[in-house]
Amino acid sequence: MIETCIDPGGDMRLADVMQSDCFHPEKKEIPGFGETTNSIWLRVTLSSESYVARMLELQWPHIDELDVYTVHSQMLQQEWSTGVRKPFSQRPYPTRTFAFPLQLQPGETTIYLRAWAIGNLQMPMTVWEAEAFAVHDRRDQVVQGMYFGIIFVMGMYNLFLFFSFRDISYLYYVLYVVAFSLVQLGFTGTGFELFWPNLPYLQVRYFPLFTGLTLIFVFPFAREFLQSRVHAPIMDRLLQAMIVLGALFVVMPFLIDPHIASRIATIATPIPQVIGIITAAVVYRRGFRPARYFLLAFGLLALAIVVTLMRSLELLPVSFFTENGMQIGSISEVILLSFALGDRINTLKSERERILRGSLLQEQKLSMLRHELDAARRIQSSVLQKTIPRIEGLGVASRYMPMNHVGGDFFDCLQLGESEVCFIIADVSGHGVSAALIASMGQIAFDLQLERARRPEHVLLGMNDILHGRTGDYFLSASCVHIDAKNLKARIASAGHPALLLYHPSRESPLETRPRGRLIGPFPDPSVEGLDLDLLAGDRMLLFTDGITEARNGSGKMFGTRRLKEFLITHYEDAVETFADRLYGEVRRWIGTGQFDDDFTLLVIDVRRDGQTVVAVTSESAP
Repeated sequence: MIETCIDPGGDMRLADVMQSDCFHPEKKEIPGFGETTNSIWLRVTLSSESYVARMLELQWPHIDELDVYTVHSQMLQQEWSTGVRKPFSQRPYPTRTFAFPLQLQPGETTIYLRAWAIGNLQMPMTVWEAEAFAVHDRRDQVVQGMYFGIIFVMGMYNLFLFFSFRDISYLYYVLYVVAFSLVQLGFTGTGFELFWPNLPYLQVRYFPLFTGLTLIFVFPFAREFLQSRVHAPIMDRLLQAMIVLGALFVVMPFLIDPHIASRIATIATPIPQVIGIITAAVVYRRGFRPARYFLLAFGLLALAIVVTLMRSLELLPVSFFTENGMQIGSISEVILLSFALGDRINTLKSERERILRGSLLQEQKLSMLRHELDAARRIQSSVLQKTIPRIEGLGVASRYMPMNHVGGDFFDCLQLGESEVCFIIADVSGHGVSAALIASMGQIAFDLQLERARRPEHVLLGMNDILHGRTGDYFLSASCVHIDAKNLKARIASAGHPALLLYHPSRESPLETRPRGRLIGPFPDPSVEGLDLDLLAGDRMLLFTDGITEARNGSGKMFGTRRLKEFLITHYEDAVETFADRLYGEVRRWIGTGQFDDDFTLLVIDVRRDGQTVVAVTSESAP
């Protein structure tokens, strides 16, 4: 018969309980006390007709403090003090559970046990004959060896697959298996027996620590395997939250009382299981076939956890399946997840073959598209201005770099005399072939404005008369300037285009000039105004599109008009061709390894600068 005494203060000693009447018959077949902070005393009386050797085993390996006394004829015969808070070497018998060699004398021997534990306290005990216990212990070692051997083999197999396929899912799986094995090593007491026998500090904290590591690895595996970012974005964010929960579990037993940390982890552990099952179900319903293995694996493990919990609460009887439910469930999960990875590889292989077949067809289409784009580029190049004519008193250079095969920017000029010319630079909204087509229309419309070329605002209004209602959803911004180099006069007009810059060292800073005017195309009357400028001998004028000022670096910051002005001042002495090359290089360095996200178009115009060649041939693209 087993009798129980509750010691709330934990200060009773053997002499106290031997004289106490606090013991009451234990009604349960297996004494269990749930989550308690009390010390529990048990009293068991054994009878023997002769001197015999027996083994007393307590199968619950999570008793923090365990003191065992044998008393015969009111005299203390044997005494042991052990528990997971003490090194494993202090145990009287080297086994993962607690075993004590009893030397029974004729008559009655009373055994007193004092137990205290963090978390759930159970006291399942068996008195064995010595030989029978040895057989039982060997069988238990075989079972534990088979269990962890299977786990080890599955882990190593999938590690080899990771090195073969370089699929990160396999690595997450292996790390998960390792972390979950640590949980099981701690739970069964095997880890304390074999791997960290001199670290009771670790054994006391194993559950939140290793459970946290398990969450840290299993949910990245789940996200990769289930492709939750694509199939279930909302659940994917919950999976990420479970990774954070795992990190909290890891640090928690070192920051707060291990008793509280273990209790919190025990209560919270079902939450990740539920979220994992729901995510797998959602992904499977959305057509990702390998999710069915994941769903089944997590479901079996959840069932094993429920069985273990119900057995701990004595809602299920003790049996092989209830005693080993976690091992059975975890092995099933590990094997099913390995099958799931294999099925996923086959699914992805089939998908890759389908994509490959489709890519061959797409490659043919792309080849035809490249051919058409090359043809469009050649046609656009034949339309765009190739060479700036010789203008007495002006030095001109240009740079044009389309973002794609074809661009939506253009520049052109109409020569009115030996020293008189009308320049235009324009930018079509959007990119690609459609924008290039509108740009060609805009250039043709400009070529028809020769009679209006001395009044740039009339040029832009005339272009709008031609293009209005014919550009669809597209529109043009443009800047137009008439220059009389002989008389040092200029007149400019703008249709929603970036300002023209004009600089001479005698000026305090570059002039930024943009008369009022609306975009070309969408409005019947863009209301463009003209503005007269007096030029200085040596003036440098810049016409450009926003592909320069709005070029962004890796941080998303634009090159900007301020930097362009600073560059104009610093490189004022450069020849126009050198200036254009260096400006392109400066913007290219600003972008870094990224790509231009708009066309780069530039006109550099010098006015009557002594000692400088006044004619420069434009380049179609930047170096």
